[in-house]
Amino acid sequence: MPKILPSNAVEVSHNKETFCLIFRFQSPDGHVEAVYIVISPAGAKTTADLLGKEIQEYEKQAGTITPWTVQNRTDSTSQNHLSS
Repeated sequence: MPKILPSNAVEVSHNKETFCLIFRFQSPDGHVEAVYIVISPAGAKTTADLLGKEIQEYEKQAGTITPWTVQNRTDSTSQNHLSS
């Protein structure tokens, strides 16, 4: 049976060949778990399009979603961090 991991932080990075998504959960007691997903640029674009459509449908039914804070990194790792 697949493991379900809630996420309260997301990190996205990329290089020429792949995108890397890291979904993290940090519990109040400091325990951290993470799932790493590596996907091709075409797969990342398709996933973003599908997620965008799902968000639009969700917001039609449940109302506007308030986004998490985005922390843009300015170093050479091309990473963006989201956290609740």
